[in-house]
Amino acid sequence: MTPPTPLQQMSPGMAAIFTRLQQEDAHLPNPMEVPWEQAQINFHHTSSRWNRVDFGVVQIDYFSVPCPTRQMPAVRLVRRVDARRGTLLYLHGGGWVFGSIQTHLGTMARLAELTGLTVIGIDYGMAPQAPFPGGLNDATRAWAWLRGNSADLKTVPVLADLTGPWLVSGDSAGANIALAMMLDLRDAGEPLPDAALLFYGVYSADHTTDSHQQCGGGQFGLSTEKMAWYRSLYLSGPHPNHPNHPNHQNPNNPRVSPALANLTGLPPIYMNAAGLDCLRDDSILLDQRLTDAGVTHEFKQVDGVNHGFMQMSNELPEAMAAFGDAAAFVETWLPRA
Repeated sequence: MTPPTPLQQMSPGMAAIFTRLQQEDAHLPNPMEVPWEQAQINFHHTSSRWNRVDFGVVQIDYFSVPCPTRQMPAVRLVRRVDARRGTLLYLHGGGWVFGSIQTHLGTMARLAELTGLTVIGIDYGMAPQAPFPGGLNDATRAWAWLRGNSADLKTVPVLADLTGPWLVSGDSAGANIALAMMLDLRDAGEPLPDAALLFYGVYSADHTTDSHQQCGGGQFGLSTEKMAWYRSLYLSGPHPNHPNHPNHQNPNNPRVSPALANLTGLPPIYMNAAGLDCLRDDSILLDQRLTDAGVTHEFKQVDGVNHGFMQMSNELPEAMAAFGDAAAFVETWLPRA
C-alpha cells in the first residue's frame, strides 16, 4: 500500500494553506544560506499575512521595558469589551533567532480577544546578537519589571491598570523561554505565574525522537536541520560562568532544554503540540515529565496540522479551536472575578 503523501496527512484546511504558501514563498532563499538581516526581513514578511487584527475588539498601545543597555520594545493588547482582570506576558517564537512583537501580533490579539486578558509581548534579545541566556534573561527582567510596581512603571500611563492574575505564554522557542523563565523564578524564590499557556514548544535537544524521524525532513515546514541551526546560533555565545563549566554551550542544560529540569512546583499549564511537527515529541516528553512532577496541566495534540499553525487562526479552524482550548483552560483555573 502506498504511504500517504505529506499533503494527505494534513487536514483539508492545513493542506490548502500549505499548498498556497509553497507557491507564495517559492522565491525566498533558504534562511540558513543568507545573511541574518535578510532572513529576518523575510521572516517578518511571511509572518505579516497572519496579522489581521480586529481593532473593534482590541486596542494596541506601545511602550518600552527598561534594560541595562537598551529599551526593550513591547506592545500591549487590551480587549475593549468585557475585559477581565489579569495580565499575560507573551513570548514569540522564531527559533530564538527570528520574530518580534510584530510577527506575532495576530496571535497576541487572538489571545486578548478570547481570554479577555491584557496581553503584553516583548522583543527579547535574539541570537546570534544576543545568544543564550540573553533572551531568557530579558524575559525574566520584563516579568519582574511588569509585576514590580516600580516608580518608572507608574510613568507609563497604559500600564497603570495592570493587575493579576498573571500568566505567561509562548509558542515554539517562546514556549521554551516561558518554561525556562518559570524555572528560574522558582529557583530564585520569586513569584511564579498563576498559570501558563505553551504552544508547540521546543523543550529538549533530542533529534532522535519519532517525530523528528517522521516529520523532520522539511516536508511539513520546520525541519530537524533547521532546528539544529537555530540551536547552534542560540548557543553560540559564552556561558555566563567559567568556560569549563559543565553546562558551557550544553544543549542539555535545563535552562536550554527545560523538559530535562526538575519541574516540581510549577503552576497549572496548558500545552499543545502539532501532530505534523518534528517538535511534537518534545511536548509528549514534557507532558510525561509534568505528570511525574505532580504539576497540574492539560495536554492536547492537534493532528493534521504543522508547526506554527496557531498563527493561521483567521483561516484555519484547528487554530481557532486551539485558542479556544487555551481560553477554556484560563476560564477553568482563573475564573472571572
